Amino acid sequence: CKPFWDAYNKRLDALAKREAELEAAEAGRCPRGTTKWCKSRGPGPQRCSCVRNEDARRALDELLGRQYWGQYEYDANGNMLIEYSQNWDNIMQSWFPYSTDTSTYDGLNNRIEEVSYYYDTVMKVWDPSYRTAWQFDSVGKRTLKTNYSWIVDSISTWKPNWRYEYFYDQNGRDTTTIDAWWNGASWEKSSKDVTGYNANGARNFHGNYYWDGESQWIGSYKYEYTLDGNDLVTDEIEYSWDNLKNDWYIRSKGTFSRDGTGNILQMAYFRYDTTQMAYIDDWQDNYVWDISVAWADIAMPIGFAEEQEEGEEDNIFTIVSKILGWSYLEYDTTTMAWDTLELEYFYYSPFEGAPLDPIVCNADFSFQPEEGDPQKITFM
Repeated sequence: CKPFWDAYNKRLDALAKREAELEAAEAGRCPRGTTKWCKSRGPGPQRCSCVRNEDARRALDELLGRQYWGQYEYDANGNMLIEYSQNWDNIMQSWFPYSTDTSTYDGLNNRIEEVSYYYDTVMKVWDPSYRTAWQFDSVGKRTLKTNYSWIVDSISTWKPNWRYEYFYDQNGRDTTTIDAWWNGASWEKSSKDVTGYNANGARNFHGNYYWDGESQWIGSYKYEYTLDGNDLVTDEIEYSWDNLKNDWYIRSKGTFSRDGTGNILQMAYFRYDTTQMAYIDDWQDNYVWDISVAWADIAMPIGFAEEQEEGEEDNIFTIVSKILGWSYLEYDTTTMAWDTLELEYFYYSPFEGAPLDPIVCNADFSFQPEEGDPQKITFM
């Protein structure tokens, strides 16, 4: 019932985590050992990221039902030091080593290095693959992140791929992120993210720019947000840069309606028709909530969750209560009506309290769980 590639996209969506946004991606370059992946369906504009080949392969392995297990080691402060995994060989009917990730931390428990190794089943050795190093300021704010790949040549060594510099305002809010790629001799700027805030510290602007290779930043896309009295977004306008006119133009608009507790009831998006100078219906999401149950720590159900860095909050997709259901509709410009075939619902385990994987269906569907399974999902 759930299309395979939809599931594959969802898994990659989680793996990407905003590793390297590359909208208007002709200007972007993915480091060696990674693959450019673009989210092609779902709410919001297209997003492109650099996903490690190993992670993409692991996601595919999981979805194909290949078995693996992991073992983890932690220090006294709860920091993960080693993540070790094995895969199952169906032919040999035995486990074989697959990957090992090792992490190092500073005195403030900030992770300052992660190194990934993959097992060479022919040579029976662990090969270095990918390395990430972080730097922090005196108060623990991340200031630099650098990615490396292991290069095997006459002198095997770590080769820089990408780096990300982070800048903050006087209140500690992130304002600018600049990424650059290594050309073999020096760092070259690639793109820049800029975030703006209102007087209360709520985000009201996000822009992305790319470096022209010589002297200036060129616009790529930007979002401007209108906030209500509680600093929750009511309107979102997306702009793209017109290189011919050297100016911004409107691409789309989103409107958000909420219940009295702040839960989003509907997200409606409109395309901007530059010929008619008018907004045209595009798609909408509708939500059902159980307002009697607070769910402050719920995982973000859709959209933009992959853009959020650890500890970052998003004033668009704030969730207050337990979500019961979600439906996604697209506007059919031929029939001039909403297409209601795509539905996705969220269910919760009575034991863990966590959301279960959503089930996507295009027609009548019923799933009867086996004995002992607490879930029962019915679509009619």
